[in-house]
Amino acid sequence: MTTQEAKYEAYKIASVVLRVMASHEPPVVPNSQDAKAVAKAIMELSDLLALRLPSLRLEAAPEKCVGCEQCAKHCSMSLDVSKMVKTGKMENDECVLCGVCVDGCKQGAIRFTFRTAR
Repeated sequence: MTTQEAKYEAYKIASVVLRVMASHEPPVVPNSQDAKAVAKAIMELSDLLALRLPSLRLEAAPEKCVGCEQCAKHCSMSLDVSKMVKTGKMENDECVLCGVCVDGCKQGAIRFTFRTAR
């Protein structure tokens, strides 16, 4: 799927969402072969329109990290989560927000939060 096609899919989804919000009908979401590209297009569209939509994100408290690296050992995407925690920057395009790092951190240095992008 090209970027242009993904943006078109995002516009279709946005129109469905707006229609559902206006009429309270059950949602009908169009099929998409590449959901990741569509989601990315929606995020780009929200940035373009200066909409800051809150979403599920990871948040780190570097001062709580003891360097045990249990978060990185259990990461299903093999990300260097301990480095992300130490820098306080938990944004990574490959992170699927599975929560294994959150569950594995006994110190509470990683947690889920619902906020807009910084």
